[in-house]
Amino acid sequence: MVDFDEDGLPIQQELAGAIDDGLRYRLEPTGGLLADMIFIARNTVEGQQGRPADAVGVTAGTWNRWMSHARGIKGTRPSEESRVKIARGVRLGIARHWHSMNPSRAEVTARVNWNGYYNPIEFRSVKLDGLNLQQVITQFAYGSYMGMESTFHAAVADRYGVPVIFTEVESVDFYR
Repeated sequence: MVDFDEDGLPIQQELAGAIDDGLRYRLEPTGGLLADMIFIARNTVEGQQGRPADAVGVTAGTWNRWMSHARGIKGTRPSEESRVKIARGVRLGIARHWHSMNPSRAEVTARVNWNGYYNPIEFRSVKLDGLNLQQVITQFAYGSYMGMESTFHAAVADRYGVPVIFTEVESVDFYR
């Protein structure tokens, strides 16, 4: 989840990128096209109803040709544009799963500004409890980086009553 430079130091990320990484780290499949397609079939509403092709907006025949290709049988390879559709289907499946889990805790490793006050330890991990992260997950599902960041800030501000600014973000992790 955290990338390191050649000296072994963590590479700083933007908050939205770290949120995206944190959600992907928890649930995203890592086995290529076949894993993505199986994930869509198991974790989207359409897939559970036996219509996984509808989750990515293609016909059942196209889905079956892609699945054949993914399994190493003669079939059609999805274009780059279609891979974007498949990735969106995976994101929607992840969001659906996270909504059912209702995560409410996050751990952010960053430089934290609490309404103008910086912690004595400049760079640290902060555990945030009691957050309403449903909108953050919805923004993740639709690939809105700015939406993820703004809704995360709003959730933290709603919970703690003060604006909180995260800079030099290293990682964000989510829990129930």
